[in-house]
Amino acid sequence: MWKTLHICWRRCRQQRYGRGFVCCVITQNIDNLHQKAGSKNVVDIHGNGDKFYCTCCKQSYGINDYEESNVCKVCGGTIRPDVVLYGEMLDREKVQKALEAVYNADAMIVLGTSLTVSTAGSLVQEFIRIKGEGFDSSNLVIVNNQDTP
Repeated sequence: MWKTLHICWRRCRQQRYGRGFVCCVITQNIDNLHQKAGSKNVVDIHGNGDKFYCTCCKQSYGINDYEESNVCKVCGGTIRPDVVLYGEMLDREKVQKALEAVYNADAMIVLGTSLTVSTAGSLVQEFIRIKGEGFDSSNLVIVNNQDTP
């Protein structure tokens, strides 16, 4: 099922990018696969496992640098993955960008989440809230292999 969904999603994206069909991909995944598959406007709200930064001076690093050493070459601070770990706050800029995409969306397609992680669930709830009394459920599509709330 997921392979079929991915192929369908890729075809939609390729045919409609730039014509107002897919304006943004909001993902909780940290694997960078959306970008590697060619998605242009991706908000990776839980970070990107291919990126690293110094916790002191915020210098950016790639995976090769991190594999060499987790000590920053600029200030000697600790280099860490650019991902949100359990209990950490989300990046405000990424949350704002995701909310702007939700506010500007005419429709929302949600793929592969049970909506039990509060971030995904709250974005769907926000989409419903901003559409208000005129909310048309045909503008919200949720595809998942589990029940969703």
